[in-house]
Amino acid sequence: MRDPKNKFLVVCLIVEILFIFLRVDIVYAKVTAYCSRCEECCGEFADGITSIGRDANKTLGVAVDPKIIPYWSLVGIPGVGFRRADDTGGEMRKSAKKGIWHIDLRFHDHQDAVEFGVQWKRVLILKGLCRYEKRIIDWSSSFRDLLFDLIGLSRK
Repeated sequence: MRDPKNKFLVVCLIVEILFIFLRVDIVYAKVTAYCSRCEECCGEFADGITSIGRDANKTLGVAVDPKIIPYWSLVGIPGVGFRRADDTGGEMRKSAKKGIWHIDLRFHDHQDAVEFGVQWKRVLILKGLCRYEKRIIDWSSSFRDLLFDLIGLSRK
């Protein structure tokens, strides 16, 4: 397995299997922002609890249309990082009906949300983690060791 071509093929195969297993989407999305603490952003629903019961004032997540991005999925947004899909809103559902992927970032500060504004970004959506995350985390160190052995990389 020391041949560079074989190493490359093994890595490509493993990445392909992970993409299938995790159901990865890369989409161009409208990314907006809201804060969890005010009626201006959330209207009458500003109770501090997300659609799936998380404390919106202690967690950073995103609001989505759960029909296209399941709750608990991880959403990777350039310049922001990964956030958990844990909330929804009417605007996300309206956008989805028009064929637009719409993700609403939650901030704890209203001014931060205003400054973020509306941006169009290519985002990464990891849908499979909602069901398999614990198993993947438990399995990942063994998998990493196996991968390193297959391609001959040092673990250090």
